[in-house]
Amino acid sequence: MAGLRCTNSNIGTFNHECGKPASWRGVHKTGHAQYFCDQCQATGDEANTVVTWTGVARSAAAEAVWAVLKAIRDDGRKAWLLGPGSNSFELLTAAHAEEIGADVAMFRREFWESCRPERVVAAPEAE
Repeated sequence: MAGLRCTNSNIGTFNHECGKPASWRGVHKTGHAQYFCDQCQATGDEANTVVTWTGVARSAAAEAVWAVLKAIRDDGRKAWLLGPGSNSFELLTAAHAEEIGADVAMFRREFWESCRPERVVAAPEAE
């Protein structure tokens, strides 16, 4: 299911589809199925007529990237070691931004603002 895109088109957008990666498959009462991102599933004009929702599975790689990013966000020591300037941070944030259809630089900035890095201090060696 990887690669599916949101096809919601809000009123006044002249049939311009959202295009973000899809998280939801909605089926209208007519039987027509359509894909939605999280935002359009919650607020999109075409989501109003959906009668059945099913989550779209993400790839194992995408889940792994997000799991590591959450660990960096939630553990200040990991943030200190794997934050901006590390190759890991650059690769992980680029991969996740691509997965969710976000601008890489903006995602990195907003993600890092949610992190609380804590300096890692080596424990003294026992004598």
